[in-house]
Amino acid sequence: MKTTYAITIMGLAAFTAVAHAGETYSSKSSNVPIIRPIIYSEPTTTCDCSWFAGGSVGYLTQWEEAMYTLHLGVERESQGSPVAHAFFLDVGQTDKSEMFSINSTERVESIVVDIDDIEIITEETTTTVTRYELDYDIKPITLNYKYETTLSGRFDWYIAAGAGVALVKAELSSSSTNVSFDDTLFYGHVFTGIIYNISPSWETSIGLRYIYMDDFDFDFGSEVNVADSLNNDILINIGAQYNF
Repeated sequence: MKTTYAITIMGLAAFTAVAHAGETYSSKSSNVPIIRPIIYSEPTTTCDCSWFAGGSVGYLTQWEEAMYTLHLGVERESQGSPVAHAFFLDVGQTDKSEMFSINSTERVESIVVDIDDIEIITEETTTTVTRYELDYDIKPITLNYKYETTLSGRFDWYIAAGAGVALVKAELSSSSTNVSFDDTLFYGHVFTGIIYNISPSWETSIGLRYIYMDDFDFDFGSEVNVADSLNNDILINIGAQYNF
């Protein structure tokens, strides 16, 4: 009887201990947070490079003539970024003609002997008017960098700069004279403006260019006034561009 009673007590004690242990584990398990590994990945951006071509027409405020440009380049733009960078070749052309006259005076002396062998000296003055035409042709060729960013809606803002050379030709002509000079001068410019995006492919722009250019080095004689170069001139231009 005592043996049976002892076995029963031991069994109840073992069952109680197991149940208590299970409750303790369960309560701890519910309060311990589950730690999951955090996987960090750096944001990736895709850079798109695309070709573009375009042109512009403008007015030189000091030269007082029109100037035309053509450009071809590549633009690099990151998806999700409002900024684009472009590198392009720009070729321009402008010309100018000036008409002027130069008066040349010539004195001619004549000696006349009369019947009494007396010499009579006469002097005649003749004035000759010669009309001249002086033609200039300037072709700037530059490599340029442009920074472009979104302004608002379809409008963008840009600033750019470039440097290169200007191929210059000057020709002086008249009814009896034709003299020409060719030269290659340093040429640089900075420009800024506003772009309106008509579509993903087409855009128009309006802007200003400040020009630096070496002076002309032509010598047509002291009587011929050579025009100033495009140095310190301002170009007001409008343009269009196609993005491939």
